[in-house]
Amino acid sequence: MNKPEISIIIVGYNAAAFLKLTLFAVKKSIENLKAEVIFIDNSNNPELVSLVTTNFPFVHVIGNNVNLGFGGANNLGLRYCKSDLALLLNPDTIITESALNRVIQYYRNNSTIGGIGLRMINGTGSFLRESKRGFPDIFTSFCKFSGLAKFFPNNTNFTRYYAGHIDEFDIHKTDILAGAFMTLPRLKSGDFLLFDTSFFMYGEDVDLSYRLQQNFGENIYIGDESIIHFKGKSTEASTHIIYHFFHSMWIFYKLHIKPQKNIVTNATVYLGIKGLSYFQMFRSKYLDLFSRNKTINGTEFDIRLISNNHSVKKYLSNLPMSRNINISTSLKIDSEQLIIFDLNFINQESVISFMQDNCGKYKFGFLTHDYSNLIMSESSFDKGQVYALK
Repeated sequence: MNKPEISIIIVGYNAAAFLKLTLFAVKKSIENLKAEVIFIDNSNNPELVSLVTTNFPFVHVIGNNVNLGFGGANNLGLRYCKSDLALLLNPDTIITESALNRVIQYYRNNSTIGGIGLRMINGTGSFLRESKRGFPDIFTSFCKFSGLAKFFPNNTNFTRYYAGHIDEFDIHKTDILAGAFMTLPRLKSGDFLLFDTSFFMYGEDVDLSYRLQQNFGENIYIGDESIIHFKGKSTEASTHIIYHFFHSMWIFYKLHIKPQKNIVTNATVYLGIKGLSYFQMFRSKYLDLFSRNKTINGTEFDIRLISNNHSVKKYLSNLPMSRNINISTSLKIDSEQLIIFDLNFINQESVISFMQDNCGKYKFGFLTHDYSNLIMSESSFDKGQVYALK
């Protein structure tokens, strides 16, 4: 095999239904490309490995006996891949058929670019602001966590954390890209920049984006090409997760900001990060018990299934939320509230375009390619609920 044009690295930890959506979308996106796809199983799950090798034989699987974390597992893939361009892709994403070609062509036309990221929406069609971010210096982080950015959303000085000066549909250089979809080129030395494994759950993509910018000059956000990232903003985060999130902030500060600041500033930042972490852990454990979102359990919907496979309808009729199910090959919606996409029939680009244009009007569901699962997000706070169909 000639050198691939792109190497796609996916790190998974269980969540088989989401992974099936991701790999099926990748399969369609590489039909006209020379690409290699590398899956690193961080869950040491033989059933997950078997699922991938059986359903997606084009994927090279690397198993782990231990969970190396997001960064450590991606480093395995980066050391293995043969292309001069690597894509780090989350196992809960749906990319369009054109996304990879778009990125490859951008690098061909701009040889000094570091990382590239795309506009991301969640399972409800809502824009994910972390698609583009500014360098998280002291002032930028203060504006974000103090709430100033929310109170003054049109002030670009206060909204630098989410690169508020860049429109979500623009193509623009940006400091920080999201690890859910991040491309990176080889260095002149022949190696790839690797993740700093002192970050375990959060902050790895921020640190890697910063070092990509240092080595190549600029990172690029392409806002007119979108992907789906099933990322919720769950208020039920465990204290363990919250600890790692704020600990990663301190690691990044120590690496890239602390040496330029005096002891008083560093002590203030450290105490501020610690204080925020304790507050968020308290809030997660007690206050959010009173503000959790309703689920779809007990709610019935009129459903429009976008498919040409009428046999699927019988599986959906057993779902607790099903009321009336209309199957159609058209995206012209009548009075249905829940739109379910069969990605065997409709292309990803059409799905994402429809979701962007109709965000807030409908709820959306996604069938896995084998019709064994339905994934749907009830709200922006919900990553997605998985329903077994057969």
